[in-house]
Amino acid sequence: MTAVATVTISGGGGAFNPSTLSLSSGTKVTWTNTGNSRARVRDVGHVLLDSDDLYSGQSYSFTFCSGGTYLIEDQRSGARSTISVNGGGPTPTPSASPSPTASPS
Repeated sequence: MTAVATVTISGGGGAFNPSTLSLSSGTKVTWTNTGNSRARVRDVGHVLLDSDDLYSGQSYSFTFCSGGTYLIEDQRSGARSTISVNGGGPTPTPSASPSPTASPS
């Protein structure tokens, strides 16, 4: 059974509740916009998760599988939240693909 955590976003004023979470890898986090303005939940690096626009009453879920500390933001209001995930190994860092090498002629 997957563990579940719930976070609300009060759109407009922009605040996450709770603003910090500590959870185990494999936990599914659901953000729900309880405000009247749209919200957009994403990681600050913009590589892990992105809810696109959430209007009042809409939700977005993401399962954290890798250990680490994640800074999450509501791109619309600037509100920030920290999620600490225990276990599951580190999140891989995106890297550039190696350039092809010319073969000797």
